[in-house]
Order: sequence, then C-alpha cells, then structure tokens
Amino acid sequence: QRMQASLISLAESLEHQIALVSRKVMNPIDKINESFEIAFSLHQELEVLVGDYQFANLSDEIQYYKYIKPKFTKYVFLFNKLNRIHVKRESTTIKKYNKYLQKELYKIETFIEQNEHLINCYQNNITDFDNYYFTRARFDKLAISGTTLITQKVNNLTNGDIAIAKFLAYKELNKIYHNELAEVTKGNSTPYETVIHHDIEWTASKSDLIELMYALISTKAINGGKVEIKQLTQHFESMFNIQLGDPYRLFAAIRQRKKSPTRFLDTLNENFKQALNDLDDFSSKLT
Repeated sequence: QRMQASLISLAESLEHQIALVSRKVMNPIDKINESFEIAFSLHQELEVLVGDYQFANLSDEIQYYKYIKPKFTKYVFLFNKLNRIHVKRESTTIKKYNKYLQKELYKIETFIEQNEHLINCYQNNITDFDNYYFTRARFDKLAISGTTLITQKVNNLTNGDIAIAKFLAYKELNKIYHNELAEVTKGNSTPYETVIHHDIEWTASKSDLIELMYALISTKAINGGKVEIKQLTQHFESMFNIQLGDPYRLFAAIRQRKKSPTRFLDTLNENFKQALNDLDDFSSKLT
C-alpha cells in the first residue's frame, strides 16, 4: 500500500509540474525543454523507486505497468517529439517540413496497425490479456523493439507498457502533426505554435475568451496593460488547451455584434452576482 501511494504521489507530481510549466513559461522551446527535463527526471526517479520491487499481487503490478508507468514514458516520448518538430520547422524548408510531418503521420498509422490488439484491449478495457501485456513474468524480448531493450532496464519492462505510452503520446501528436500540416499546406512559413496539453480546458467559445483577454488588457490587469494580444493569446492557449487562431479576426467579429459586444462579460457579471446572492441566502439560513 505504501508503494502504491508513493507511485500515485509521483504521478500527481508529474502532472502538476508539467501543467505549471505550461502555464508559466511563454517561449515554446523553453516550455518543451523544461517539460522534458521534468518528465525525464521523474521517469528516472520512478525507475529507482520500483527497481526490483516485488508487487504484493498481480493486480498491483498490472495497475502499475498499464496505467502509471506509461504516463511517465508518454511525456518523455511526447516532449522529445515536440522538440524535433520545432527543430525541423526552424532548420528546413517548408517542402521538407511537409514531408517530415507526413512521414511522422505514417509512422503513427503503422504503429496503430502493428499494435492493434493491444490498443483495442486498452481502449475497451479488455483485461483477458493483462497478464501477458503488463506483468514482468511474461516479458518477451522479441515482443518489443531493439531500441527499447537498449534504452530501458529489462527488469522493469513488460510486453505492453512502452507501446501504451507511445500510443498515448501519438494521440496528442496526431492532432499536432495535422494542425501543422494544415498550416504548411496553406503556405504559412510560421505555423501555429504547438500546444502542450494538460487537464485544464476552456469550455466556453473562442470569442468569449478573446472578449475576456481584451477586457483584461483594456483594464491594465496584466503587466499594467503593457502586453501584446498575440503574446497573451499564446499564454491563454497553453493555459486552457485551446488554439485560438487569429485573435484580431475574432475581435473584429465581436465588434460587429449588433446587440451586445460584451455578451460574455455581462454573463460573467450576472452569474457572479447570483453566486454571491446564493451564498448570502445560504448564510442567512444558517443563522
């Protein structure tokens, strides 16, 4: 139980630190590099923590190799790939960058095909093959790549944990590759910056977020008003897992509204007042 608690705590620390970097670091390259260092460091800490540890039962071992370890490996793989995207974008022509993105998308397709059974079991919560995929006793050196054997400790590998980690990373990379490819296809020499995903998402409309951003700038609530809308857009995209596109176009649409250009801000005001009234009503009932 103590080991399980330590593993869960380390996983929560991983998510928290990466989310913190995503919110606070503005430069995309710095954001990726710092996140990679965090993921790599905690992955090594995880390896030391588990080491030759004998799990209390098969259920605990499967839980670790199926859900906990892949989360750490996923981030190491993901941020390594994101760094390559930026390097390729900055160091090659649009044509070559296009080919690189298409090649990476093909790799994802091939990977999904080669691991179809494992992925199907994982996504549909089929547990019949868990002993084979996620226990060390059933580990088969021929079931995984030679590169993995060289870079990973064999006594901490199963037939499925690395593949699941890659699958989780590829789910995010697939969206990023397609977004980048769409921008390159349009002829843009500077595609939108990639967004590192975490569990905080903006669930209102893009126009609502733009409305809020311009209001914050106009009231000098951020940097005393000395902040560019593009800079703020990048920050909010990372903070809320969203891609806003052209903020000026969205702002122009807000200005053209016939009824209320401050629709979202008005709703915020009314909802907050209602929340305060509800609290007052609740407090009065208690007294």
